[in-house]
Amino acid sequence: MSDVLRSSLTFLGPPRLGIEVGSRWMRSVLVVRGKIVKSATISIQPGESPVATLQALVDATCRGSWRKPRVCAAVGPSSSQLRRLVNLPALESRSAMRDVVRSSVARFFLRNGAPLITSSVRRDTDGTAWAAAIDEPPIRAVAEACRSRRLRLETAAPTIVALQRAMTGELLAATDGDVLVEAHVGSRGELRDVRRIAAADRNGPNVASELAAALRPLGERARDYAAAYGVTLIDRSEPLALHARDLRQWRDSSVPTWRMLLAAAALVIAVALSLTLPALRASRVAARASARLATINRAYRAAQWTEAELRRTTLALDELAAFQRDQRSVIDFLSEITASLPENAWLQSVHVDRRGGTVVAFAPRAASALSGLSEIRSITAPVIVGAVSNERVGSDRIERITIRFRWRTAERASQPSSAKSPVSRQ
Repeated sequence: MSDVLRSSLTFLGPPRLGIEVGSRWMRSVLVVRGKIVKSATISIQPGESPVATLQALVDATCRGSWRKPRVCAAVGPSSSQLRRLVNLPALESRSAMRDVVRSSVARFFLRNGAPLITSSVRRDTDGTAWAAAIDEPPIRAVAEACRSRRLRLETAAPTIVALQRAMTGELLAATDGDVLVEAHVGSRGELRDVRRIAAADRNGPNVASELAAALRPLGERARDYAAAYGVTLIDRSEPLALHARDLRQWRDSSVPTWRMLLAAAALVIAVALSLTLPALRASRVAARASARLATINRAYRAAQWTEAELRRTTLALDELAAFQRDQRSVIDFLSEITASLPENAWLQSVHVDRRGGTVVAFAPRAASALSGLSEIRSITAPVIVGAVSNERVGSDRIERITIRFRWRTAERASQPSSAKSPVSRQ
């Protein structure tokens, strides 16, 4: 990544807190929009916890800042190493190369009893491979200090790697206590050689390298804060640095308060929507149904009126059909009786009703009149009711009988209102 693009991302991104952890001091710079707004240096006192020193350093640098910065740490030469690697397998995957280096830590790096955290592998244009290793205690201390102040540790790298972002020149040097590291850098930024010697063996490192423009306002102290500033410019493409995925094990696992509040607000909104949306949908459906019913109300009422009229007409037609079906002709019935009675018998009166009727007749013999009525098909079960009386007409003796009958085909015969039709036959 070019310096211009790196500077643009730093300017637009969130504030960054660069910390350089040495064996005798700790330095920090707060970078906001590409400018160093605060800087601080704290010496490490004998017996003092590194975490407490880092907490004091963070408080001194970030006091008054309303935005929480991302933390980037540069570890001094006393706790970090850069090594040229040889006889590596030809692997293209950065994670696979990191696994190879991690599995062979004792082969590539010196160990002083502290666990080492290894980086991936940087392959320069000339084919040289480089890897970095950082002691775990300083990284753990920075992570604990960040966790106590609710900050995020984003990047950790050796001081020499950080200086490549803050200084330009062929020789970069970093002193940490009794250790001096010199790195020879090519014109394209590739590492040519890294030498680690005792600081007492040299009067002072060659510091002819040019500083970045953001460091110049610090004046004489600019070189002291070069590593703290340079580590804030390291991006995710740098294989010699430890990034967020490598520092995940020391990150704070507790859920921030703002996330809890956001989750609670989301839950409240979800519950409110789950309670109100069905009602809103039901009211919307009801409104649509009401509008639809309003449009068909006239047609519906007309259909109701037509249905009622059809029901009344059907009922009247059924009654008329029943009347016509059950209607009996008195004249036809009298004709049948006249034809069935003997020649010497005559009727005195005929009375009919819905179920049947009664015939009062005169005949020389009552049995002949009864047998004559039995032959009529429209009636059934004619029987003599009451007493049979004997009467004389001149010299002839006749019998007066009353016969009751029922209709054969209809239980409910509708008859005329004149119940009695006296008929006589001479």
